[in-house]
Amino acid sequence: MKIICFAHVFWLSLCTGLSAQTRYYCYDAAGNRVARSVTRAYCTTNGWGKGEAEEDALIYEEDAHREPGLVFPNPTDGRFMVAFLEEKNSHFLAVYDLSGKRIFIKAVTSLQEKMDMSEYPAGQYLLILTDAENNKLWDWKVVKL
Repeated sequence: MKIICFAHVFWLSLCTGLSAQTRYYCYDAAGNRVARSVTRAYCTTNGWGKGEAEEDALIYEEDAHREPGLVFPNPTDGRFMVAFLEEKNSHFLAVYDLSGKRIFIKAVTSLQEKMDMSEYPAGQYLLILTDAENNKLWDWKVVKL
């Protein structure tokens, strides 16, 4: 998958020391943001008035690739797709309402699973990915209009 990275710099102060915050955003070929990190750099003034840059310190890092897949469209009219980033053998997708009642469960058989909740009322639902031993691997909130 082709990933494109952009950097955006915000200058925080221009006083005796120079401080900058840099935000890096990475996008996949479809335009979805897949990673974000924030670093801070300082430029201090030594006794001779020259600035010396210190190493960037990582403040925050987020990696959207930790999610095993994407749910779209969300909100949905009832029909939606779960697209996985890698094969999920012996995995299951279960849909629960907010009271905790399981609405239905489906075995994952491909990288793209079509889901249909059109017969259920509008509201919020929880979509849970589990393995063969029923261990929860990930969950998504799905809004049905």
